[in-house]
Amino acid sequence: MKKLTFLWMGLLVFASIPSRAGLLEAQGMLELRLGDLPVIATRGDATDPGLAGGTHHAIDASVFQSTHVFPSSLFSESTSLNGVRVSFTNATGSFSGAGTGIMPIVGKARLTVLNGLATLTIPLDAIGAGGPVNPLRPTEANVRSGSTSGVTHKITGARFTTGQVQVRGVTTSNPVCFDNPSQCQDGGGSLPNTVNTVTLTGYDNRSGANHNGRIQYVSPVRVGTSVTGIGAAFAVLTIDVVPEPTSGWLLATGAAALAALGWRRRRLPR
Repeated sequence: MKKLTFLWMGLLVFASIPSRAGLLEAQGMLELRLGDLPVIATRGDATDPGLAGGTHHAIDASVFQSTHVFPSSLFSESTSLNGVRVSFTNATGSFSGAGTGIMPIVGKARLTVLNGLATLTIPLDAIGAGGPVNPLRPTEANVRSGSTSGVTHKITGARFTTGQVQVRGVTTSNPVCFDNPSQCQDGGGSLPNTVNTVTLTGYDNRSGANHNGRIQYVSPVRVGTSVTGIGAAFAVLTIDVVPEPTSGWLLATGAAALAALGWRRRRLPR
């Protein structure tokens, strides 16, 4: 009986300990959505105390890493794009409590075009590296461009946000519009072309005192070459925040289990 009394006294003491819930873990997933190609997704540990407080938080470099080669069968009907290989990781990420952040994607995309006549190497570090979010236009500062074998390319990126983003000026025909937009119909010229706007929206579904739940950041990317036209892509960072139970609750639960075990043993026939 004395053992049982001591156990219940311990339960009361543990339950009265003031404690503060912290962050147990935050599992993250980084996706690259490149037009109509299958999504590239990689997971990593995104734990940071700021997530539990709903304030500024950070993500370590190289948490997310992936190398992916798309099968040639995906491009069998394409006369301009014949293969894509993507290899990337993340630089250090810094996100504010206001729902925006910067986390450059470090890596390269290799595009095989014109039935293998040229291979374009496009740096990805414009993605998530800052700059205006919406509207996304190629005249903005966060642009990487180059030329290989007479084929030019340009990639425009922006910061991450939990709001809505758009990639404007997406063309599905007449790649000449990439270098000479004024010659196409939407630029006042006579050449026909199809121009679209692609939209994606992030969100922050965290709630409660510990801000547990899911937060999704999106970053728009505008990718264009002089042979394939202009396409839309997105980097999507999803973080699931799991709160840590209070230390007092854990101790109380353990003490209660021990007390119940002691009570059960006392009732068993000897």
